[in-house]
Amino acid sequence: MPPVEVDYKPKGSDIKIQEMKTYKTGSPSATTGILVIGDIFGNVAQVLQGADLLAYGGESSHQYQVFVPDFLQGQYASHTWFPADTEEKQQAIGAYFGGHANFGKAKEKIPAIIKDIEQETKGTITKWAAVGLCWGGKVATLAAGSDTPFSAAVSTHPAMVDPKDGPSITIPYCLLPSMHEDKDAVKAFADAIKVEKYVETFDDMPHGWMAARADLNDPKAKEGYKRGYETVLNFFFFTIMLPENLTGSYNRYKEDTTVFTTWLSKAAIACGYQAPKVIRQDKPEPKKQENQGSASRLKGKARKEAKAAAEASKGSPTDAEPSAPVTKYEVTTQELLKQADAIAASKKAGIEIPQSIVRVVKRAIDARRRCAAWFQKTGVHDGDGSTARHLHFVGVLEKALSALHPAGPADPSPPKPKDTLPTPKEPTQELANRFRALDVEDVDESQNFAASDVVIANKKPPKGRSIDVYELEYQLDIDHAFLIFCFFEDLHRVQDTLKETWESYKAGKCDLIVASVITNLAFILVRRAEEEIISLEPNMYSKPRSYNALSLEIFYAESFSRGEDPEVRLASNEGLKITPFDDFIYLPTARTLMKFRRIMDLKVDYPQPVPPFRFSYISRPELLELPETKKKEKEDLLLSQILIDSSLSDIIRDNVPDRTGQKPPVEDEFSNGLECLRKAGEISVWIVFASRVILDIQDILGRDVKHSYIDLRNSTQEALGVLDFHIEGDELVPGGSGECWHVKDADLPLKIHNSLKYWVVQAPLPSVKAMCDWEGVGSNVGIEDLPPEVREQVSREMRARGLHNDDVLPEHMATAEKMDLKPIKPAKEPDFLYAHNPLYGGTLMFNLALDMEKAGITFANHHLTIFAMAHLYNILQQTKVIQGKWPDLDRIIQLHIGQLFAGQLPTKPSECHTRLSIRMGTTASAFARNQRASKSSSRTVGKGMKHLPKFALSESSEILREYSGHQESVEKSLHRLEAVIQERGTERKKAQKTTPLQFLAQVQKWLPQVMADTRTDYITMTRTCNKLLKRVRRRIDQQLDYLYPPVDQGYSNDHGILYMVASIIYQAAETQVAKEHLIRERDRERLPQHPHLEVAGEVLQEFLDKHGATPNDIVKSNDYTIQHCSLLTPHVQHALENLYDVLPPAIWETHYGVTSAPYQAFFKNSYYETIVDGVLSSILIGVPIPTESDKEKLVPSLVCALKPDTVMVHEGGQEVDIYSVCKENPAWTVMYYPNKSNIFICPIFFLIPTVPAAGNCPTVNTATNQFEGNFTAFWQSQMYMLLHEIAHFYIGATVEDSVDEKMDWNYAFSLSPNNATCNALNYVLFVASVDKECEEYPQADQSQPFRGRMLEAALDLLNVSSAEVSESQGFVSARRNMPPYHTDAMNITLAAKNSTFLR
Repeated sequence: MPPVEVDYKPKGSDIKIQEMKTYKTGSPSATTGILVIGDIFGNVAQVLQGADLLAYGGESSHQYQVFVPDFLQGQYASHTWFPADTEEKQQAIGAYFGGHANFGKAKEKIPAIIKDIEQETKGTITKWAAVGLCWGGKVATLAAGSDTPFSAAVSTHPAMVDPKDGPSITIPYCLLPSMHEDKDAVKAFADAIKVEKYVETFDDMPHGWMAARADLNDPKAKEGYKRGYETVLNFFFFTIMLPENLTGSYNRYKEDTTVFTTWLSKAAIACGYQAPKVIRQDKPEPKKQENQGSASRLKGKARKEAKAAAEASKGSPTDAEPSAPVTKYEVTTQELLKQADAIAASKKAGIEIPQSIVRVVKRAIDARRRCAAWFQKTGVHDGDGSTARHLHFVGVLEKALSALHPAGPADPSPPKPKDTLPTPKEPTQELANRFRALDVEDVDESQNFAASDVVIANKKPPKGRSIDVYELEYQLDIDHAFLIFCFFEDLHRVQDTLKETWESYKAGKCDLIVASVITNLAFILVRRAEEEIISLEPNMYSKPRSYNALSLEIFYAESFSRGEDPEVRLASNEGLKITPFDDFIYLPTARTLMKFRRIMDLKVDYPQPVPPFRFSYISRPELLELPETKKKEKEDLLLSQILIDSSLSDIIRDNVPDRTGQKPPVEDEFSNGLECLRKAGEISVWIVFASRVILDIQDILGRDVKHSYIDLRNSTQEALGVLDFHIEGDELVPGGSGECWHVKDADLPLKIHNSLKYWVVQAPLPSVKAMCDWEGVGSNVGIEDLPPEVREQVSREMRARGLHNDDVLPEHMATAEKMDLKPIKPAKEPDFLYAHNPLYGGTLMFNLALDMEKAGITFANHHLTIFAMAHLYNILQQTKVIQGKWPDLDRIIQLHIGQLFAGQLPTKPSECHTRLSIRMGTTASAFARNQRASKSSSRTVGKGMKHLPKFALSESSEILREYSGHQESVEKSLHRLEAVIQERGTERKKAQKTTPLQFLAQVQKWLPQVMADTRTDYITMTRTCNKLLKRVRRRIDQQLDYLYPPVDQGYSNDHGILYMVASIIYQAAETQVAKEHLIRERDRERLPQHPHLEVAGEVLQEFLDKHGATPNDIVKSNDYTIQHCSLLTPHVQHALENLYDVLPPAIWETHYGVTSAPYQAFFKNSYYETIVDGVLSSILIGVPIPTESDKEKLVPSLVCALKPDTVMVHEGGQEVDIYSVCKENPAWTVMYYPNKSNIFICPIFFLIPTVPAAGNCPTVNTATNQFEGNFTAFWQSQMYMLLHEIAHFYIGATVEDSVDEKMDWNYAFSLSPNNATCNALNYVLFVASVDKECEEYPQADQSQPFRGRMLEAALDLLNVSSAEVSESQGFVSARRNMPPYHTDAMNITLAAKNSTFLR
């Protein structure tokens, strides 16, 4: 949402509507309109800014056209009338509301206003919502009745709330009262609303906080104003913007038709019409899967709401006996019209079609008309007349409805399909532009009814009697066409939702795990929808080629529209033209999969010689120059390379378990689909769809697509660091302070450790690929070079397609020779498959997080130290012995307050003692202080500790583990997941069955919090608590000469720690009793806490002072910290993120050793590959390094020195201000002090580019065997300057040798391999050369004397003299015994010989 501004300039403009000045804002292409009805003080700046927030505050695909008419036409209320504390003011207000501001008169203006706006916007708006502010809230409420033009309404800080208005509301309704509304009236009104609703009281906001009374100068009011409009947008998103579900949309439309025919038949019978009853003989229906999105009998609250709605209007749907049997009758279209005429002619009272029935049949008509219009435009089935029958079917429904419900002024007609369709000549666009005739519809779910719920005049059938349902005669050709049309239409809705998800990921609004889980779930839902269609007609649609069968009907449309036989067109080159309809059925993506499947059928080993995209265009090469064809060719190359590498992945995954015992990790759904393609030849719609989504992700993320694999490797290193053990034989040997898992719990951490080490760290796929000889693939391969059996198969296929040498026309042969038709090579990068499938990294990280949570909980339950520390920390907080917060422990307490404290934190020492005793299952006297604690007493207490409440996984985590590990069926997991989400959701979400896309949207909102809880680090917390509690015991012994003995229970578990905490809390409770016996309050205050508690507080306070709540000016990027950079922090983060992008290719390049030209130029000897790889990998991840002077492991901290006296360094007995150093050396951008972990960033750093300019690769003077070119332009950038200084840190930590620091690439090239690994510049130039794909390098085996640039020549670039530099250097050298390494703005060494220092 855009920021809220105090002095706001509106973005829209004014137009005239019904002679009223109307503010108009928002995207002209938005198809949903919002009518804002303001308050009695006019359309002031706060109201207009709110309109702009509604217009532009949602996602890019969820925007609105917003209109704010001046209903009061300049005659506004006076602020002097309020408060209405005099009779005169009250009379003025009464007259105003009874006259010019009459609610009813304002409501009557709305239909004409909407009609004029729709004419003004030329029919782009197909759906309306209302937002009423204060006075307008009452108007919006009255306009939400049975004749409403709106799909949803919102009322904020409403005027004159009346519970009597609630039952008349018929659309989704949102109520946002303020602190000043009558709470009883609001509650009664909300309870009276019988449809979908959302109610939230803003208790801290005054009346009018979203309109004229919004004081945006007040930060609190400003935040409330923003949150109010965000709430409105969220409500509209879930009620009117969410698209429908998959095949469920077909089922819903079909059920809508049956609801209408059932009501019509029952009403006709009630009017005396004698209808022939033909009992439908349905074939046995296949068992339906759980959680499908089709319309069905309403349950629970939804049934009650349907019943209440029926009672509000005679003859509307109502509740029926759920246990009664259902008898189905078939009605012909002729009978339907006769029944409608009979009802219209009948004079029997009480038979009137309800508005709810009108709505559901209208949406069925709209959907079928969109489908028929599409078929009519394209000519599908013209030969058999079914299109005409489809239109006739729609016409029958319309005639029947018209006879019963003539359209009036307050009953706007449904939007008609647009008259134009894109032609093949138009460029491919988004679905909304591509298929304008489709007019994809979103539906109000609150109006869903089942035909079995329909009764007439509130007369239920007698108990036990069957319920009659009337369905239209079954027309196979119409329903099949409609079913497939709905399915593909809905796939594009899912595709758009997933695009938004990955756009959110790229923007940092959604993490990789959430995006991956959402996408995997979407693929599962699509697969289930496809299987549902297959189950309806298994003879027509079946695997493994279900895509062909399901898409054929839609594909024929394009051929019929050209007057061609589709079979002929499939065999001709006309099918090479990529049309929007090809994209509608994902045909280009399917062709790539089909092409690869044919190669796999030939049983060719990796790497398979996959024909290029242009192979099919020999007869039409001119089409390759079209923009849409070029894009498809790039996508074909990318997807083909993914398929090629995935075949190698299959080989490895199939063979590794038998050879190493390492079970492959659970893969993402896309990878599973490719496995089905390769092993079973399956090309299903869902696999084609998943492949299309992967290509969408590549388009959205661009180069950032590789971040997912980097994130996975970073998460792996972090997890291994947290586990902190190694394997000796079959045993787990702990590191660090020695804590370990109990032997019965060790299987899971061992599985995590071994799986990560093998599948992520060692990564067999990239390693094996790097060893494969695929350089020759596609170079000079012809048919004659293939094995005989393969050669014959290829020849047969080529002959069938008219492409064999014997059959190809001479002109086509010449074209083929020019087109370079070499087979597609595997991608060069060894990790290409993982780096270009973000779902792989996201899925593994998802499973890793769940496994680490479970392993951490078993670790914590074994050691009990978190349990002990939580109780000690709480009493220290409650008695104010310590100050500050421990966020990580606070979060664990919040998550497990039931297990820790029986649901509520105790606040007094006596309560703390009692609560702990209860949780431990002991008596209070068990911890009474003896003269000296004995081992026997603590062991006695320890016997009861087996019954301590244990931490447990949340229900959400349990379900996610079942889903991720395939422990339960997908259907059962999704059903349980939906239930737990709805339990946490709003009242609205609980009221009805969610559709799959609503379910995905809810998961996207719910999952981040669940994953945040899942990432709680119980392992590190256990070790930290153990260390601190042992420190408390040691310090009590040292300072107070009192020993709490250890009680070793084996496997690093010391129950004596919990005994000590229980004793300390007991003594604190005794001290409290002593205090309470003192009469004077001041004497109580003077009495100190028990000494043991004071010592414990001292230890914890020291810890909190060092590791407590993170300051706001410290942020993390991987394991690096960024400090004191204030508003410039994002710039440093961006520079690091760019660095993360360029490092992986360079790391892989080290694997090629001397065969890599960049490596040979800057490191020469393959012996040093492990050192170079280790330094670059450490930089990528931010590996903590132990130092001699500090026992703790250090990671570089990037510290900005932007102001004087903010960043100080103690050196040589002096305090040095880093900002002054930056100022004294204006060319310096970044500095690293040896033997420290800080890298200091000077202000000038932010004036240089984040990344270097493209190109600028050096050339080579062959006469001198030296680099030539612009050295500065080659690598000058923020990311490489950071790389240079971070390299100093890791080189100093890992390499003992030293080398002079000189900034010149010929100097770097001249270094021996050993010295090269010690020179930070060599790493920078190596990484930059790989990233820029430079091609020219000097010959490493030829001598090359270093001829660095002269200092005088370099200084010309800085426009300073040698004397000035020498003076500056002398001053710096005098001030510091050991100057820092530094990178200056021009990449020139400004240090004199005294400043050339060793590592």
